[in-house]
Formats: sequence, structure tokens, C-alpha cells
Amino acid sequence: MSESAKRRLDMLKSALGPITPWLEKDTITEIMLNPDGKVWVNEQGVGMYKTGIILNSEAANRIIRLIATEAGMEITPDKPSLAAKLPHWGARVQASIPPYSVDGPTFNFRLPARRIYTLDAYVGQGIMTPEQAETLKQAVQEKKNILVAGGTGSGKTTLVNALLHEIAGSNDRVVLIEDNLELQCPVENLVRKLVNPPELTLSKAIFDSLREYPSRIIVGEVRDRSAYDLISIWNTGHPGNICTIHASSAEDALHRLNRLAQQAQPQFDFMPEIRRMVGMVVHLAEDVRHPAKRRITKII
Repeated sequence: MSESAKRRLDMLKSALGPITPWLEKDTITEIMLNPDGKVWVNEQGVGMYKTGIILNSEAANRIIRLIATEAGMEITPDKPSLAAKLPHWGARVQASIPPYSVDGPTFNFRLPARRIYTLDAYVGQGIMTPEQAETLKQAVQEKKNILVAGGTGSGKTTLVNALLHEIAGSNDRVVLIEDNLELQCPVENLVRKLVNPPELTLSKAIFDSLREYPSRIIVGEVRDRSAYDLISIWNTGHPGNICTIHASSAEDALHRLNRLAQQAQPQFDFMPEIRRMVGMVVHLAEDVRHPAKRRITKII
């Protein structure tokens, strides 16, 4: 790290103040500042709670401006929204200021997974049954195409990391495609792609990966018409793929994939093709009554 970069990081750490220890805690997945100045976090296995930290508007605005400057961007009343990365910690940042955020500045830091949970650990926490874990292990080894579904904060990425842990030590050539670096794959034969629309789209990354002799293509999340391209490659003799999708149930995940693909081909019903090529759908949901705050609701 250059001296100037170190100085900028020191300035940011100073501005973050009491938030910094929460950024360093490896079980924290989200840090949220509300317009009232109160800072909340979401912690794996614990859920969401207040930290007791309260930032005034001046301190919050300083943090947001420093992040914007580091990203080569600006945030002003005319451009009151910021989507960027938090240097050093690699967190995804979404921030806003008035007049967009009516009652005061706000930000959300989404931290990449730093603790990998195995499927056996999921069983130990009661998130899934031993039978479900064995079903998932077998699906990975048999190179079934797996769709991991759930709502925001349900743990989709964490589960994908657990599935990828099952191929640790293999010679599989894995291509990871993400719009935010969150996936962790413990194989040596690995290519990572970071999409950045409009030039570097998910669709382009998917098709480029076909020329790289992949054993498995792992897509962080499909959320738009690129689902059409995903379906295309899943249907061309490239098994063993994994993708996440926002959906309210396992069955809804299949229908949502169809609806997204129809953004590219509105006249076509992809459901027969989807049912044929998707080998497994795993649905997770947040559950405040569960000790781990989430659980597998269904595998189909």
C-alpha cells in the first residue's frame, strides 16, 4: 500500500471511529446507519440488533464523502445516492443524503463472508437436517445444476460458499461471476470475473466463460434478462453450475427464473426447459424464532 493510500485509509478509519471494530468482526454481515443516527448490525447466528453507536449528521456525512472520494465519485444534494465499495474491508456501500434520504444521511455496508460455514456446520446449528446436507453433498458431487433461492439476508451467498467447500481439493476448473466479490471457492483451478455494466455485463461474462473450458460456472445472482443466457449455458452440456436468485419459495424460484428470461424473449415459455435442466432448488428463509435466525425451508 502506498503512503497516500495509507493516509486515506487512516482518515477513513478515523471518521468511522466506533464502527471500525464492527467491521473487523468476522461474523458481521451488515452495518446500517439509520437517519436518526443509530447504527445497527446484522450478525450471523444472532440477527439484527442496535450497537449503541449514535452518529451525528456531520460525522455520517464525512464518512459518506470520504467513501465517495476514494471511489472517484461524488455525492451532493443533486446526486444524493452513492453505490460504491468500502476500501480495505471490501464491503458494498449504499448511501444516501437529503433530500433523497428525507430525515438525514444513511448508509448500509454489506460485508463479504469471512467465515465459511460447511454443510456439517449448518446441521450443527439446526439450519438443515443431516438428510438435507447429504442430499446437497450428493448434488454437488453429481454436478447437478443448483438454484439457491431466498429473500434478502436469508444467507444465499453463505450457502453457496458451503456448497463450493464441497469441491475443495478437486481439479475442477471453476469460473465465478459476480457483481460484488462475495463468493469463496477453495480450488486452485479458479477464474473470477467481476461484472460492471454497461460494458461488462453478466450476459457477456457468462458467454465469455464458455470459452475458458469451465467445469463449473458459478453465478453470484441472476436478477435480470441475463437469466436467458444462464438458461442457455445450463442447457448446453455444462453441468455442475450454481446460481442464486431472489424468490419467496423453491417453486417461485423456478417461475421467477422464467419471468426474468422472458425479459429477453417475451413470447417464449422457458418453464419446461427450466424444469429439465435445474437439478435442485434450495430455499432459505430468515426465521427470528430459530437460534441461527435462518433455515432451509425446502429442497426440490
